[in-house]
Amino acid sequence: LTPHGIVTLKFYGGQFSFYDKNLSMIDEETGKKVTVEEGWFKRGSLLMVSGYRRGAQFRPKRYTNSIYQHALSKVVTIHDNGTVELQNDRANIE
Repeated sequence: LTPHGIVTLKFYGGQFSFYDKNLSMIDEETGKKVTVEEGWFKRGSLLMVSGYRRGAQFRPKRYTNSIYQHALSKVVTIHDNGTVELQNDRANIE
């Protein structure tokens, strides 16, 4: 929507807390907590959001007939030829 600056996003329900939290687990050798993945809303993260604009706000929305299965994806790498690698799911901790 903008070539520069900040876009205001309005998330529904638990979407914000799901993507904002750090994922961690206990290391079996040391017994200490190890961060597996940081929250996606950390400053400097590149995100791709699909949805719609309502006034000055942008609302994430997952469309059923879209090539993107999630409303929010994290940009992992932008290659020199213009292709983008996206991370769609959070780390899986069992």
